[in-house]
Amino acid sequence: MEARWIDMAEELAESTDEQGRFPAKMVLEACEHYIDELQPVPEQGWLAHCYRYVLSQLFPEMGEPEGAAEYRQGRIYLLQILRAVYACESKVLPFDPTKEMRLLSDHEIEAQGYTPEYKQCAQADT
Repeated sequence: MEARWIDMAEELAESTDEQGRFPAKMVLEACEHYIDELQPVPEQGWLAHCYRYVLSQLFPEMGEPEGAAEYRQGRIYLLQILRAVYACESKVLPFDPTKEMRLLSDHEIEAQGYTPEYKQCAQADT
């Protein structure tokens, strides 16, 4: 494994708040030094860009953020890293409803007749 990935993992391990959670801003700051695809930075910043992109996937009528194609690879890296650290959080920290969202099962969704948007949101989490 490349030394830069080990260095990034060590920096990420130190990027937690006082509760042991990984704030997205701290994760981004740790990753910026090791992932070339996070340069250049979208005009609105990486976190806002990723948020807008995820919304555009849930609600296509909103349209993708400016530069979606240009920033694709950096966005993929950042979102995958965030997904990984949040998966780690959920395994080692107690459930916090202000930080985590428990989704319904497919059976619960169908039995209750929830909207297609809810199903799309639930599928995005997998």
